[in-house]
Amino acid sequence: MTTEELRSILSIAHDWSDRGAGRSLSDLLSSTRYRELRPTLRVEALEQQFEADHHLIEQWVAYSQDKRTRGGWWFQPVGAEWEVGRFGDSGADTSTSDRFSKPSSAAAAYVLRELDFWANLAAR
Repeated sequence: MTTEELRSILSIAHDWSDRGAGRSLSDLLSSTRYRELRPTLRVEALEQQFEADHHLIEQWVAYSQDKRTRGGWWFQPVGAEWEVGRFGDSGADTSTSDRFSKPSSAAAAYVLRELDFWANLAAR
């Protein structure tokens, strides 16, 4: 995977938002070729990009907070830690959430879980 392809995938949060292009998530997954590139996408590469550009983390937190659906995953800071969890039938399900000490690790986990869910790549 090229750096450009990785950056394109990581820009989904911004491009989806009203602050960006306001494009649909389905369109963004398609235009970034997420489904095709996913087998080559590594957590370590995501973490490196998030460590190099903390603004990307802020974009994904905003994406998570702006979601208008209960599907998929959520991502938020909790004190000195970061939490990633899945939405259940009645909202955020904290019983299945994971906590991370590094924001870059949490962001990487969130992006893969969230995009895999909407790309229908999530393990069932």
